[in-house]
Amino acid sequence: MGDVHHRLVPSAPVKVADLGRVIRDAMADAVGRHVDFFHDGWKPRGLFLRLPFTSISMWLEWSPVSVGWGYAANPPRDREVYLGHVRGVVSVG
Repeated sequence: MGDVHHRLVPSAPVKVADLGRVIRDAMADAVGRHVDFFHDGWKPRGLFLRLPFTSISMWLEWSPVSVGWGYAANPPRDREVYLGHVRGVVSVG
Protein backbone atom coordinates (compact mmCIF):
# COMPACT_ATOMS: atom_id res chain seq x y z
CA MET A 1 0.00 0.00 0.00
CA GLY A 2 2.83 2.42 0.83
CA ASP A 3 4.41 1.76 -2.58
CA VAL A 4 1.21 2.58 -4.47
CA HIS A 5 0.64 5.76 -2.45
CA HIS A 6 4.25 6.84 -3.04
CA ARG A 7 3.82 6.57 -6.84
CA LEU A 8 0.58 8.62 -6.84
CA VAL A 9 1.96 11.63 -4.93
CA PRO A 10 4.45 13.68 -6.96
CA SER A 11 7.85 14.03 -5.35
CA ALA A 12 9.33 17.36 -4.33
CA PRO A 13 11.78 17.45 -7.30
CA VAL A 14 8.87 16.94 -9.72
CA LYS A 15 6.94 19.81 -8.09
CA VAL A 16 10.02 22.05 -8.24
CA ALA A 17 10.56 21.20 -11.92
CA ASP A 18 6.89 21.97 -12.68
CA LEU A 19 7.16 25.29 -10.85
CA GLY A 20 10.32 26.09 -12.83
CA ARG A 21 8.50 25.45 -16.11
CA VAL A 22 5.60 27.68 -15.06
CA ILE A 23 7.98 30.50 -14.11
CA ARG A 24 9.96 30.08 -17.35
CA ASP A 25 6.79 30.25 -19.46
CA ALA A 26 5.52 33.32 -17.60
CA MET A 27 8.86 35.10 -18.09
CA ALA A 28 8.92 34.20 -21.81
CA ASP A 29 5.40 35.64 -22.23
CA ALA A 30 6.34 38.84 -20.38
CA VAL A 31 9.52 39.35 -22.42
CA GLY A 32 7.77 38.34 -25.66
CA ARG A 33 5.39 41.28 -25.33
CA HIS A 34 8.35 43.69 -25.33
CA VAL A 35 10.99 42.11 -27.58
CA ASP A 36 10.64 40.30 -30.89
CA PHE A 37 13.17 39.28 -33.53
CA PHE A 38 12.33 38.91 -37.21
CA HIS A 39 14.35 36.81 -39.58
CA ASP A 40 14.38 35.46 -43.13
CA GLY A 41 15.47 31.87 -42.75
CA TRP A 42 18.65 32.07 -40.69
CA LYS A 43 19.34 35.71 -41.58
CA PRO A 44 18.22 38.29 -39.00
CA ARG A 45 16.16 41.11 -40.53
CA GLY A 46 14.69 43.12 -37.68
CA LEU A 47 14.15 43.78 -34.02
CA PHE A 48 11.03 45.13 -32.29
CA LEU A 49 11.21 46.67 -28.81
CA ARG A 50 8.37 48.04 -26.68
CA LEU A 51 9.56 49.97 -23.66
CA PRO A 52 7.82 48.72 -20.51
CA PHE A 53 5.33 51.05 -18.81
CA THR A 54 5.34 53.46 -21.79
CA SER A 55 3.61 53.81 -25.14
CA ILE A 56 6.97 53.94 -26.95
CA SER A 57 7.95 51.21 -29.39
CA MET A 58 10.93 50.89 -31.71
CA TRP A 59 11.50 48.86 -34.83
CA LEU A 60 14.96 48.30 -36.34
CA GLU A 61 15.24 46.66 -39.73
CA TRP A 62 18.39 45.91 -41.70
CA SER A 63 18.50 45.37 -45.43
CA PRO A 64 21.07 43.80 -47.78
CA VAL A 65 20.84 46.97 -49.91
CA SER A 66 21.31 50.52 -48.74
CA VAL A 67 18.06 52.38 -47.96
CA GLY A 68 19.87 55.73 -48.00
CA TRP A 69 20.36 58.33 -45.32
CA GLY A 70 17.63 60.53 -43.93
CA TYR A 71 14.86 61.29 -41.51
CA ALA A 72 11.08 61.34 -41.90
CA ALA A 73 8.02 62.00 -39.74
CA ASN A 74 5.27 60.13 -41.57
CA PRO A 75 2.32 59.96 -39.22
CA PRO A 76 2.80 62.61 -36.51
CA ARG A 77 3.56 59.93 -33.91
CA ASP A 78 6.21 58.04 -35.95
CA ARG A 79 9.80 59.07 -36.61
CA GLU A 80 11.84 57.15 -39.18
CA VAL A 81 15.61 57.25 -39.55
CA TYR A 82 17.47 55.76 -42.50
CA LEU A 83 21.13 54.93 -41.92
CA GLY A 84 22.46 53.03 -44.93
CA HIS A 85 21.46 49.41 -44.43
CA VAL A 86 19.45 50.14 -41.26
CA ARG A 87 15.98 51.67 -40.96
CA GLY A 88 14.67 52.63 -37.53
CA VAL A 89 11.18 53.67 -36.53
CA VAL A 90 10.23 55.12 -33.15
CA SER A 91 6.52 55.30 -32.44
CA VAL A 92 4.83 57.04 -29.51
CA GLY A 93 1.23 56.25 -28.79
